Amino acid sequence: MKITATEIGVDSGMIMISDLREYKMNPLLAMVFEVFDGEYKVNWYINNTWNGKVKGEGHLKVCTGKIIVTDPCYVIKGDKKWDNFTKHIHTGEDYDLREEVLEEMGICILDKHGGDGVFDVHITLTKKKE
Repeated sequence: MKITATEIGVDSGMIMISDLREYKMNPLLAMVFEVFDGEYKVNWYINNTWNGKVKGEGHLKVCTGKIIVTDPCYVIKGDKKWDNFTKHIHTGEDYDLREEVLEEMGICILDKHGGDGVFDVHITLTKKKE
């Protein structure tokens, strides 16, 4: 499945692709897409960023039938929740550990674009075999 999340605003330097879960959000600050529940391999790219074209991959767990593409600071409210979230995704220089933590959380974090701005995120979801 290919989707494009257009004009995703970024203020925390990162974009999150996640199951909708219990997130409450302003529809002007996020895009929501309907997908089948399951586990997915995610390939993504952004053409125009501070660092030029960037791409990456990750894993996604969907249990609500919807995914959200947004800056996580728009949906993770409260200092304690935000600190806990960033503690889990920023594991220092150990990139393998970071990817393991993100896979366990079932979310993708995009942070190769070099900072804040507004970006179009092109996403390909490939459902993993059950």
